[in-house]
Amino acid sequence: MGQRLQSVLFSGALCLLLCGPICLFAAERAGVSLPSWFTAEDATYLSGGVEKTDLFDRQGLREILGGGFREAAETEVGNYIPCKATALLANAVLQRNAIALSNALYQWPCYPTSFGAEYLYIPEQGAVTAWPRSTDPLEDGGLLNLGDQLRAFAADNKGVSVCAYVVDMSATARTNPACPLVSESYTTSQVVDALKGCVGDAVTVLGAGSDSLDDYYGRFFRSDHHWRASEAVRTYNEIAAWAGKDELPTATVPVDGPNYSGAYARNSLCIVEDAPSRLAYDFDSVRLEKGGVTENGNEHKLYENATEQNKHRRFYDLFYDSFTHSEGMGGVACCSCAILLGMRFCGRCP
Repeated sequence: MGQRLQSVLFSGALCLLLCGPICLFAAERAGVSLPSWFTAEDATYLSGGVEKTDLFDRQGLREILGGGFREAAETEVGNYIPCKATALLANAVLQRNAIALSNALYQWPCYPTSFGAEYLYIPEQGAVTAWPRSTDPLEDGGLLNLGDQLRAFAADNKGVSVCAYVVDMSATARTNPACPLVSESYTTSQVVDALKGCVGDAVTVLGAGSDSLDDYYGRFFRSDHHWRASEAVRTYNEIAAWAGKDELPTATVPVDGPNYSGAYARNSLCIVEDAPSRLAYDFDSVRLEKGGVTENGNEHKLYENATEQNKHRRFYDLFYDSFTHSEGMGGVACCSCAILLGMRFCGRCP
């Protein structure tokens, strides 16, 4: 009896595995609403999107013999595997536990989130970090190009004082616990020095490193590369001091919404969460605009109208909507300075 029950359960699981993609495909075409954890929706978030393919374009003899049709079929079936996200996360957890078990011998302060992963897990902080950069800043073409453009911008705008701020991201933070494990780390202070060498006296280069991991993760999210509201206002006040402007209050309050799990957590299949916060400051006098839509600085309509799941996954993109125009209302005075912002040492100035 026991053996027969095992056979029935095994057969049922096998049928579900084989028929699952067909059933999900049919349910989607029929418009049947299913929970996201059961469909491939959550897995789509984890993998960054659905891989589109067209089987009809891969039916030629050359595609069949060359493996193109097989790859397209596997991709299409993969888009309809039931509970795919659960399987991906469970597999990553098993690998991470195996790595942690072996690390009990070596006691490294961090280790890969899974075999061959591009991200590292820091058990002391419950955080996911990027591997440290190891390129010499003076050989980084993007950074040097940015320096050239900053210098050119300053030369073309003689009456404007220009400030560039280098953010202490995890890949260049000297507190990244993997720094001693690479041959030559590429730290934020080195970036500041290299950029200063590029721009000379034409541009003021600011940047602040962290003193410890506790300090770093007090400023930045544990699940992402983005900074917290407290670090954003601290940086603003540093730039405001340079520009001779008044500082903003630094108090923060929790955001009314779920915890946030960002890109590092998603890409590493290591789901850690952060409690998001915002500045406890009245931004009602700030007017924001994009595509004919306007808000004041206290509104966050995109975030407020999102589902709880999207708030959890995309807090930063939704809460800080990418408005293209901002304006200070109430007779805000202008000053003869420019602050240029660029992400990840981009190849061009925005």
